[in-house]
Amino acid sequence: MDKQTFILVTDRVRDNALSAVRDAPAGWRVKVEPPLRSGDQNSKMWAMLNDVARAKPEGRNWSPETWKAAFMTDGISRTSWTSHECLTIGIVIPVMSHS
Repeated sequence: MDKQTFILVTDRVRDNALSAVRDAPAGWRVKVEPPLRSGDQNSKMWAMLNDVARAKPEGRNWSPETWKAAFMTDGISRTSWTSHECLTIGIVIPVMSHS
């Protein structure tokens, strides 16, 4: 059995989640948590990632999924990156400074 995630939006999805819990091997965990972000927030994030992908910063022809991974690699709240850090994770992005 592989890891599964269910977004509880319909009774059918809830039934599928319950079935997965019943069929899970002993020792597996169940976690019920609120949504990570709203649908509007998710739509805006992917629109912005698509904008970055189309802009091809530094000539990088990356997919929106790759840009998301690059932005998430070293923490979402970073406001500046050294050249060494960018080279370490394999990306080049503009350095933002609040000095």
